[in-house]
Amino acid sequence: MDLSNRRRWIASAVLSLLAAGSLALAAFLPLYVSADTSEFGVDVSFTVTVIGWQSTVYPQVFGAALALAAGVLAFRWKGGRLFLVASGAFNLGVMWMLLTLYPPLRAEVDLGPGFWCLIGGALFTLLAALAVFGRSAKREPIAGP
Repeated sequence: MDLSNRRRWIASAVLSLLAAGSLALAAFLPLYVSADTSEFGVDVSFTVTVIGWQSTVYPQVFGAALALAAGVLAFRWKGGRLFLVASGAFNLGVMWMLLTLYPPLRAEVDLGPGFWCLIGGALFTLLAALAVFGRSAKREPIAGP
C-alpha cells in the first residue's frame, strides 16, 4: 500500500470515528423542538421535544456502532470498504427516516441539536466512504501504439 492510499484509509477511519461519536451523541439530544401556546389561555405555554433515546434509539445506536466498526476496520483491514459504504448508506437512511417520521406538528417545529448531530454524522460516514474510493496519486502510464 503506497503512502497516498494509506493516508486515505487513515482519513477515512478518522472520519468514521468522528461520525460514530456524533451519531452516538444524537441519540441523547433533542431531535425536534416545538414551542406552542395553549388555546385555553395566554399565560400557558409549553415546549415539546422529541429525543431519540425515547423514540428511535435502536437505529441510531446501530448506526453509531456500524460507523465505529467501519472506523476500526479501516485502520486494520482493507476489506473495511464494505463497512464504510454500509455505514454511510444505513446512517443516511436513518436520517431520512427521522426526517419523514415526525411530520411537523405546526409550523414552529425546529430541528434540535440531536438532529444536527445526526446530519453531521451521516455526512461524516459518506465522506469516509468516498475517501477510500478516490483516485490514486500514482497513475499507470498510457501505452503508446
